[in-house]
Amino acid sequence: MQKLIWGVIILLVVVAGGWYFYSQGDKAASAPADATSNAAAGNVSADAGDQPTGSRPDASLVVGESIIGKWQDTTDAKNAIEFKSGDQVVWWYDNKELSNGLFVVFTKDNAPKVVSFPIDTNSVYLQTTSTGSQSDTQNFKVSLSADTNTLTLTYMDRGGATTYKRVQ
Repeated sequence: MQKLIWGVIILLVVVAGGWYFYSQGDKAASAPADATSNAAAGNVSADAGDQPTGSRPDASLVVGESIIGKWQDTTDAKNAIEFKSGDQVVWWYDNKELSNGLFVVFTKDNAPKVVSFPIDTNSVYLQTTSTGSQSDTQNFKVSLSADTNTLTLTYMDRGGATTYKRVQ
């Protein structure tokens, strides 16, 4: 009789444990996916409707696509930056091209090999490299408003932030 009681107890524990793990799996699979995983990435969200259940779009891809266009400095209307497809960036001042180069948007998961600052897990960054005689690489932390019309770039080497509004 004692073996029967122990057998029933073990069976109940196994069934209860199985039910618990099964119910936890359902909750994780039905949770909505977060597009950027953090508010520091600028509250950007993407429609994950075509994403498989439980997957998340890469925050750097979402932000990288969202910044394409021309942006005007909110404190100096003559200053502008333009991100073009093909990872090209152009710096403008008073409607004259100052410099151009390439850009890459990244997170800790896909950061360039050499970065001179600590990378926060929950942030999105921008690295620009100007070409020509004044070659220079700059790194920024990116904050993009939910409506993707305000972009703030925080310079990682010296600090300070510049806020831009979308003009194109």
